[in-house]
Amino acid sequence: MAWQLIYTSAPRLLEAGRTGFGTVARHRAVTGMLASAVERFSQFARLPGHDPRRIVHTSRVLTVGSSTYHVLSCLQDAGSDYTGRTNHIAHHLIAEPREVRALAAAGITPADVLLGMSWRTSWSEGPRFLDSAEEIDLASFASRPSHAWAAITGNAASASLLWSREALKGCYLITPPGAPVLDLFRESLHASPAEAWQTRFTTCLEPNDDLSDFRWVALASNSPMRSQVENSSRLVLDLTHPASLPPLPELGEPSTTEAPATPQVPALPKPQFQGMSAASTPLPSAGSAPISTMGGWSPDTRQKAPKKARSYIAISLVLAVLLIGGVGGGLMWQFNKQQKQTQERNAYEAAIDKAWKENHLLLDDTRKYLEGQTDIAEGNKLLKSHESFFGRVKQMLHQPEKANDLGLPDNNQDDVGELKTRLEEWAALHASPWEKLRGDKDTGTVVSVAGALSKWEQSRKTLWKKELTKYIDLNDLPTPSAAFLEPLKTIAKEVLTRVEPTRENYQTWEDLFASLDRLKSPMTAESQWLKLCKELDGPHSSAGAAVEKVLDDTTLPPWLLAKAKAVKEKLDKAGTSQMADKGKQEKPDQTNETQKPKVLFEDADAFPGKHQIHVLLLKSGEDPVGKVSGLNVAKDMQLYVGGALDKHPTPNDKTEAKDGELKLWRVIPLDNPNGTTFGPNLSDTISLSHDGNLTAMAEIHRNAANGLRLVGRSKDGISVLFDLRILPAKATSQPLLSYAVSTALTHSSENLESAELGQLIARLRFINVKTQYKLRPPGNIGELWDISLQGEKCTLSVPQMAATTDNLAIASQKQLIQAIKDGIKSQESLKANLKSSLSDYETKLKQYETAIAVKRDELAAAESKLAELERPRELPKPKAPVAGEYTLIALTDSSVVLDICRVQILPQSKKPPAP
Repeated sequence: MAWQLIYTSAPRLLEAGRTGFGTVARHRAVTGMLASAVERFSQFARLPGHDPRRIVHTSRVLTVGSSTYHVLSCLQDAGSDYTGRTNHIAHHLIAEPREVRALAAAGITPADVLLGMSWRTSWSEGPRFLDSAEEIDLASFASRPSHAWAAITGNAASASLLWSREALKGCYLITPPGAPVLDLFRESLHASPAEAWQTRFTTCLEPNDDLSDFRWVALASNSPMRSQVENSSRLVLDLTHPASLPPLPELGEPSTTEAPATPQVPALPKPQFQGMSAASTPLPSAGSAPISTMGGWSPDTRQKAPKKARSYIAISLVLAVLLIGGVGGGLMWQFNKQQKQTQERNAYEAAIDKAWKENHLLLDDTRKYLEGQTDIAEGNKLLKSHESFFGRVKQMLHQPEKANDLGLPDNNQDDVGELKTRLEEWAALHASPWEKLRGDKDTGTVVSVAGALSKWEQSRKTLWKKELTKYIDLNDLPTPSAAFLEPLKTIAKEVLTRVEPTRENYQTWEDLFASLDRLKSPMTAESQWLKLCKELDGPHSSAGAAVEKVLDDTTLPPWLLAKAKAVKEKLDKAGTSQMADKGKQEKPDQTNETQKPKVLFEDADAFPGKHQIHVLLLKSGEDPVGKVSGLNVAKDMQLYVGGALDKHPTPNDKTEAKDGELKLWRVIPLDNPNGTTFGPNLSDTISLSHDGNLTAMAEIHRNAANGLRLVGRSKDGISVLFDLRILPAKATSQPLLSYAVSTALTHSSENLESAELGQLIARLRFINVKTQYKLRPPGNIGELWDISLQGEKCTLSVPQMAATTDNLAIASQKQLIQAIKDGIKSQESLKANLKSSLSDYETKLKQYETAIAVKRDELAAAESKLAELERPRELPKPKAPVAGEYTLIALTDSSVVLDICRVQILPQSKKPPAP
């Protein structure tokens, strides 16, 4: 399979920060060095005399480092670029030698591929790496018959001219304008497919081309590059003057291959036998038997050869046998040698393939380097050195805490060096990551321990999934060993032994225990301590049972024993009196209860509202972190999180959120001096800065298929601070906002106004795209209404209905006019053919003239009616949309159409209901 590289002018190139001409797409297997080499011959001249409509096809053999590649290219004009200036596109296919060998064996030539490939004529996408499905199967380009040489020179055997001794040193092919140059090359290449892939050629020499890159160079007869031909020592084959072509290679002339078609062979002379003249040869008599046609044998008695002649013949036969034996032995030795080399090459490449499969490697540069070794013995030595390195890599991946110096294999490539660097980072990540906590064990807290574990897990996951997978096809992230986590467990136990947990950090301790359980290193005893502590803080029924458990176990931490004693004393004091007073409790003061003011919670999913609605449309793979700013955050705020279209019911601490509803995330007490971190646990978090920026987000949420919604509320949960929607950059199947806006339209000069739509649109803030708002009628029937906003004043522009004509009536009228014209023509023909010798000539002439006059009157009336039908008729302009349910939509400059919400337009006499 061949890789692709596409070069053109674009506002963004594949290389970050670059614009203008450059690579916009390529396969990852195309290295930076190879891409740079291919870019050098991707230029398209815009000089006087060069036809801007020309298409340049080339076949090159390129050496980059120690590797060889076959590059097939197509260069052509691509109109105007993003700045309005001229643009061109260079589309390249890059094949490796092993694939080329298979193509040559199948009889497929570079010209077959160049003629059969669907070349790109423009590029309108963003820069990207091509995936494996976009590799090109060159074996799918079958050859087709061609007669180009016969069409131009009159002789198909002329194709062999390109294989003459002089042409193989390099030649120019001067072609008539419009000549099928690729067909000429293909016809010649098919004479020897094995040589075809080593024959470099171009269908049009460019000013920036290096002439040494090509063996065959085609030039149009009107090319401004013709001056190079005069100063060159290369053979020139001028197809504009076929008579000037050199004679075809004769039989026996040295040539690397046979001609593609059988040349005209001159008649062989009659055989002359040594020692006998034609005159001395006896002729058969008239009565002799007929001569047999079997190999010239006849029944006549042959004369015996002289004795001297027989000795010469015997010596010649002996020499011939010896010569044939020597040549045959040499050929057999050569054949066996080639066969052995082929077997060694196949075994070597199979060993490379096995090493890559067993170790799941993605090191394309190193693989190409090893496969490009010409000396198999040296290649096997290099392969063993690399296999030893890969064994150390495997050990370091699964036992990083025991890793030693990796070292590097002999003659390593850049990708192996990069892998070594990433593995050293992986080992460093596992080299005593808890030392800082150990140094602070006397002052450490659960926040510092849990935070250190969470950060370490995140760094480990990022390095594994985003860096190491560039070089190795890895499976799931391996679980760290229990021995590796033992120091962290010891530190956590020391903290819990020393410091009594508070109600505020119960959840943090539980998250820490859950993380260690997930890593298969549970803290069983410590979990029991936390459970007893929570029971002691609970209701009297559970607290009493917990007291008994704690006081019976003297191995528990001192603070837990002290806490149990304090709870026991409290229970003993309150025991009898509380039971006695239970029935005497006063009823609540109903007067005070009724005097409490009702709290009105702001509904994030209702209209109207005061908070801003932020919308971020993300392209595939785009990171939302760093793109969101200006959120109205507050100290000790609440954060509700869910899918982009999930609903946010009125906050209720007593009711668990259902599926499709936002969930309340608690504050994670991590060391974050610049903001606040929220999450359901330590590993699934989102961070907001104090100035309203989105600063961090867990990997699971970055490219969520259903998007993400964040609603911030005040500390008491009453007010909504902001509503953030993060969506994939595509149209949604349902409106962004779940509610409907009711509005009655009021007239203002030629437009209509809606106060309610103005309030809503003023709160919408699209972060990374520009939008235009429109109103879509029910059932998508009718014109869209344009919406403009100035402050909170929203105006709707009435769509102008186009003038119409009755096309059916017009077509019918045109048919009638044509029939009348045909009638007039028929009458005029009869009139012209009327003979004056007829007795009733005058009468008939008058009849024809009267009929023609009547037809002409009918024609004038019909044409007048047609003009009336073709005159456009203006339809009345609607004064207001019909009452009903419409949809507010946003048209973005990224071609995404987003449904915002439903809009209920009320009859003119009604007003929107009060909120």
